[in-house]
Amino acid sequence: MLKAFGKGSLALILVRHALCCSLLTTTDYEYLSVTRGQLTFASEGNNEVGDNYCSRKLHYWPERNDKGVTIGRGFDLSKLTNLEAELHMDAAGIKGKQKQILLNAVGKEGSEAETYVKQNRKEFGTLKLNKQKNLFESVITDIEGQVMLIYANFIEDFADLCPSILDLLIDLVFRGDHKKKKKKIAKMANKNKTKKLIKIIGKKANGLISGE
Repeated sequence: MLKAFGKGSLALILVRHALCCSLLTTTDYEYLSVTRGQLTFASEGNNEVGDNYCSRKLHYWPERNDKGVTIGRGFDLSKLTNLEAELHMDAAGIKGKQKQILLNAVGKEGSEAETYVKQNRKEFGTLKLNKQKNLFESVITDIEGQVMLIYANFIEDFADLCPSILDLLIDLVFRGDHKKKKKKIAKMANKNKTKKLIKIIGKKANGLISGE
């Protein structure tokens, strides 16, 4: 997902995100802050309406044949069932034409997703900021549940994890990178060693999270 933004660290993506936020009203800004998964939210797109990767417009990942039609901060419809997609959209308050366009995109990936986005991007329009936030928080609730299942035998007590550590684990599962170095990651997570955990995961997280 992150490769679509070109070369550079997540820190650069965060800077771009911050610059975009500076153009928004105070009311709009509240929709760019989420209760969980802020690391993922900040790295999964931007709000620049004219940009190819504006998260509130229909988009796709041209270099990834296994990715599909995407809306919001990483809501990829290629691997979802109609029921799963509809439940998340209902939670976000997405209705009418936008909801139907998204439902029709379920299961499409690669070139099929690309064609669908090009044919429907204009008609879909722009997803409202509050709906984008609601959609992300609906999805991230499921992801957080997956984190607890995946690391159940490795994390001693999730309640003892500092928020930045939990954000990193959420992002790993969201991106599907959680299968690598699971025991080593859990060891550092249990000790709340953020910097060491970032070194294990790689440079992608560096710059967004700091401190031990």
